[in-house]
Amino acid sequence: MSIKGEAKLKVASDANKGSVTLFVAVSRPASLHLESLDFFGRPQAVLVCDGVRFAFLNGQDGTFYQGPASPRNVSRFLPVALRPQDWVLLLLGEVPRLPGDPAAFALDVPAASYQVKLESEGARQTLWIDPATFRLRASRVEGRAGYYVAFDDLEDLGGAPFPRHLALEVPRPASRWELRYTDVAPNEVIDPELFHLTPPPGARVIAVDDQGTELR
Repeated sequence: MSIKGEAKLKVASDANKGSVTLFVAVSRPASLHLESLDFFGRPQAVLVCDGVRFAFLNGQDGTFYQGPASPRNVSRFLPVALRPQDWVLLLLGEVPRLPGDPAAFALDVPAASYQVKLESEGARQTLWIDPATFRLRASRVEGRAGYYVAFDDLEDLGGAPFPRHLALEVPRPASRWELRYTDVAPNEVIDPELFHLTPPPGARVIAVDDQGTELR
């Protein structure tokens, strides 16, 4: 599955508050292109990843980072350090799930949802699932890279319900990342070149390792 189009991103944290327009292109299993645009539609920051390599252009100071597509590197643009394939799932309205069989299953009456709990290697995940459609409504991960994500505003795209709105909350450092798709097309053929980026003229190129440390 893939999507391509525009979205509105609203960010709220101690360090940053505001909203921007995003160009978004994501394709399974681990390819993504996120590009924030200013009022005039000019790129301010661009993150691309093909699942193996990443590149990030900071249009504010002209720096261009490149290196392995590790969680730490991809999170230069995003609020929590996840693998690129996990970000692709989130942006497609799904979630990465902890491995293993469910540790508990119950009906969450206040949330009008089935509740499934998973545990693996010290991490815990709770899933809320719509009883009528079995569509995922929300997920909370605790331990390691913890976060909460909720999906709503479902619309039929390509014969399947697709959430046009997702809200992501991260406890440390506290932030909320709210994305609403405004104009997207599902399952179009996306040019692979969208997931590669070369430094523009005059950019300061910085190579990093998988921990985000500059290589000299």
